[in-house]
Amino acid sequence: MLLLDWRSGKISRTPALAAIEETLPCRSAEAVHFRPDSRLLSVTRMRGAAIMPHYFLWKPETASIELLAQFPRDVQRFCAIDPH
Repeated sequence: MLLLDWRSGKISRTPALAAIEETLPCRSAEAVHFRPDSRLLSVTRMRGAAIMPHYFLWKPETASIELLAQFPRDVQRFCAIDPH
């Protein structure tokens, strides 16, 4: 995944977002979540038997992301959540 700063046009590549796969056991479209009007980015990956959502904050002044939080969940709990 690459990040694009709309204002400057700068493209950033960060190791934290490398090789994102949509291989979740359910809700695979939620591997990456963002809103155009927000600096928050959610990336969810499998880590062994757990599902690990990571929450990042885009920092335009340094063209980087900062990991804010990560919350491991078991597959049953993650799949039971209705996002709508």
